[in-house]
Amino acid sequence: MLFWASAFGHTMRYAVSDLQVKHKYSNVTRHFTMSIGIATCTPDENIEPYDLVRRADEKLYEAKKGGRKRVEAANYEK
Repeated sequence: MLFWASAFGHTMRYAVSDLQVKHKYSNVTRHFTMSIGIATCTPDENIEPYDLVRRADEKLYEAKKGGRKRVEAANYEK
């Protein structure tokens, strides 16, 4: 599942980049870009939805910290 989620994330990131929507207020880039954080898990009664969202948020910040325009993904297991 992680592979497919990552592949979809990259597809979305490239699609946004290909649109070349101007970002006139950015000091970093001329066009809108996208960073994505992904977390997947095998359904388990011990995993709270909040924990999965928190893990995806952590991966998003890793993507931004790593240079933006990136996809970071991880399988979440408790």
